[in-house]
This record gives sequence, C-alpha cells and structure tokens, in this order.
Amino acid sequence: MKKNRIVFFIIILFLTGSVSAGYSENTATKQPSVSEMISSGWVKFKEYDDGTVCFYKKEKIDTEDGKHIVQYLEKHVLSDKGKQIMIQHLKEKELPAEFIKRFDNLSYNEFFAEIDCKKKMIRTLYGNYYDENDEKIVPNPSPKNE
Repeated sequence: MKKNRIVFFIIILFLTGSVSAGYSENTATKQPSVSEMISSGWVKFKEYDDGTVCFYKKEKIDTEDGKHIVQYLEKHVLSDKGKQIMIQHLKEKELPAEFIKRFDNLSYNEFFAEIDCKKKMIRTLYGNYYDENDEKIVPNPSPKNE
C-alpha cells in the first residue's frame, strides 16, 4: 500500500509537469545524517523495508479566517534498492531512456504539501527530485508563496 502511494505520487508529478525530486543512499551522498536532520527540525516518520527513510518538517500553520491548514515539507532519502525500484517503475511507464538516465544519480526527493484539517484532505503543492550534488534532476520552477 505504501509503495503504491510512492508510485502514485511519482506518476502524478510526471503527468502534471511538476517533477523534480530525488532519493539517496546515506553514505554515497552529501546528505546529512539522520541525527543531523533531526537536530535541524526534520522528524523521521517512516523507514521502508528497502531502506528508504522519510522525514517531514512543519513549515506553517494557518488558522486565520477559520482555516485549519498545516503546510509541511517532506523528504524521502532513498537507499540504493529504493532508487533501483523507482528507476524500474519509470522504465515500466515506457518513458524515454534519456529521461530515465537522469535518475542514475538520484539522491532524494522533497515535496511541499498542506493538510486541510477541516476538510481532512492533503494537497501536494510541488515536488522536486535531486541528484547526489543537490541539483534538480528535472528543472522545475519553485512556486511563489501566496
């Protein structure tokens, strides 16, 4: 079920054109350690069987005008196995080989989302895939905060 959520999220990002996130293996990249991420405000909330680790960081809580919206940033740091699984899913979607090749150095993905507590809905605002040098794999302009 959780793997389906990740695959669904990736497909939605590709289809909407708001792709540009990533995953990583902890020792081969510049990614901070779990303890460094936690001390900088990131909270670990999930570790998949393949070794992929998920974190979130609360950004803003909006309660003005009767709203109950929590905005947060989520980061998935992929293991080597997690990266292989993702690349395999891209191949199964028959995306162009030159596009899939960009994900060879995939390190992590981040996406910005909000939870509407009143409506009990989650909405992803944007996401980005990053390589081992913290460069976006697929260029995507950052949204403006409104």
